[in-house]
Amino acid sequence: MSLLRAGIDILLDQIEVQRTVIDARLDKPAYWRGQLRHGGPDHDAKVPMVASAFDGLVNRARRGDLGPLTPDQFLDLHRIGTGGGEYRTTGARIGEHRIPYRPHRLPGLVQRALARASDGVEPPPLAAARLHLELLLVHPFSDGNGRTVRLATSWILLRAGYRSTLLTSVEQHVRGNRRAYARYFQMLTLAGLDTQGPWLRMALNMMAEAAVHASAFRTREDSMRAALAGRTFDQQSQLLVANDFKGKTAPELEAFARWSEPSPVARAQIKRLLAEERDSR
Repeated sequence: MSLLRAGIDILLDQIEVQRTVIDARLDKPAYWRGQLRHGGPDHDAKVPMVASAFDGLVNRARRGDLGPLTPDQFLDLHRIGTGGGEYRTTGARIGEHRIPYRPHRLPGLVQRALARASDGVEPPPLAAARLHLELLLVHPFSDGNGRTVRLATSWILLRAGYRSTLLTSVEQHVRGNRRAYARYFQMLTLAGLDTQGPWLRMALNMMAEAAVHASAFRTREDSMRAALAGRTFDQQSQLLVANDFKGKTAPELEAFARWSEPSPVARAQIKRLLAEERDSR
C-alpha cells in the first residue's frame, strides 16, 4: 500500500469515528447553517439560494428518498442554488487551465460521474471527494460550478446517513482553507489529471478538520453535563461553551478546567453541534 493510500485510509477511519460520535444524538439530517466558501460583494445574495438547494436535499433525505442524484436533479441544484439550470455552450477555463471537454460531451460526463459516485464501491467520503473533483474538472456550467458541485457531493453524504452539517456541508469544509483548495487544484492541472491522490487527501483532510473539535467535545460531554445536573440543557450548553473556551471555571466544573485549547474554530464547531442537537429535539 502506498503512503498516499495509507493516508487516505487513515482519514477515512477518522471521519467514520467522527461521524459515529457527532451524529449519535441527531435524529435527522440538519439544515443549512453558515456561509459560503467565498465572500465577495454578492455573497449575501448567494447564501439563501445555496441554503435553499441544500435544505431541499436535507428534506429529501428526511423523507427517505435516497436514490442516486440524476443529471436532471443536478441541473435543478444549479437552478435553485445559482439561478442557472443549463450546461455551458462554450469553452471554459479555470485560471490558465483550459477545460478540455466540449459542450456536447457535458451531459454524458456528468451522468458518468454521478453514477460512479453512487455505485457503492468507495466509502461515501471518498466517493464524495472524487465526485467533487471530477465535476470541477468537467466544469459543466458557465458560472456557479463550485457551489453546485459541492451541493452534489453533499448529497452523497446525506444519502449515506450523515446528519451534522459539520460533515454534510462540503461548501463549508473548504471555507477555512480556501488557498489550499485552490493550490491543490492548480497542482493537479499542472501535474496531470491522473495524479488525483493529493487532491483527494486534501479534501478528506478538510472534512476531518471540520468536525475534529466537535467530535472531541462530544466524547467528554457526558461527564461535563453530569457536573451540571439540575440545570436545563440550554443552560448547560451555555456553560460548557463558555468554560471550554474562555478560561473561566464555574464551581461545578472545577475538575474540567483544562478541557481544550481556546480556539475560535473549535468553539464554532461545538456551538454548531449543540445548536443542531437543540433543533433536533
